[in-house]
Amino acid sequence: MPSLKQHMNDCESALGKGHERVHRWLDEFTIVEKDGQLYFDMNHRRHRHTKEGIQEILMMWGSDAARAAHIHIMADEHEIPTKDRILGRYPAEDLYKIKKGKTTK
Repeated sequence: MPSLKQHMNDCESALGKGHERVHRWLDEFTIVEKDGQLYFDMNHRRHRHTKEGIQEILMMWGSDAARAAHIHIMADEHEIPTKDRILGRYPAEDLYKIKKGKTTK
C-alpha cells in the first residue's frame, strides 16, 4: 500500500500538485483504537475508496481533486470499485496491531 508521501508524489507527477488534503480524507479511517491498542484497518477502504468517494471529492473540492482521488484509488485498488463491490472485498474487521512503527496481524 502506498504511503501518503507516495500518493502525493504520484499526484505531483501527474497533476503538478500533491493534493495532501484528498489523500488524508480518503485514508481518514486507517488508524483505529480498540481496547487501548492502535490498529491499522484495511477496512478503511470500504468508506471512501470508491466511485462514490470520488464523487464526494468532486463536490467538495472540484475536478482536479477528483483526479487526485482517482490516482490514489487506482494505486491502492488497481480499479475504481463501486461501494457495493468494495464491501465484498474487505471483511467486517481486518485489523493489524501497530507496534513500534510496525504492523502485525
